[in-house]
Amino acid sequence: MRKLGILLLINLLIPIVVSSQTISKNTYPKILGDSIVLITPEQLKETNLIFNEHNLFKAKVPLLERKIQVLTEINDNHSKIDSLRVQEINQYKANVDKLKKSIKTKNTLITGISSGFVVSLLLLLFK
Repeated sequence: MRKLGILLLINLLIPIVVSSQTISKNTYPKILGDSIVLITPEQLKETNLIFNEHNLFKAKVPLLERKIQVLTEINDNHSKIDSLRVQEINQYKANVDKLKKSIKTKNTLITGISSGFVVSLLLLLFK
């Protein structure tokens, strides 16, 4: 029984191997003799496209990496400029606050002096 099962499995393998060795024009190239490889024109076009695409990506990747580096540097510069502008705005706000305070003190001083002058004039007139 065991021999019969092995013989049956071997008989099943023969049609599979024979059918998988048929070569159509879209399969791997034929090797004739020792060093001649035959490929179809479609296979040659596809191989050339693959090599051209590989060369394109070999040139494109360093350019993209350089672009990323430049954009990162630009972003860093923008963040530095932004932080400097924030500092300038804070200085302007501090200066505006100081000016408002000095204007307020000057206004109170002027009001005090003018009211004192008016009171002294009134005292001189009615005395």
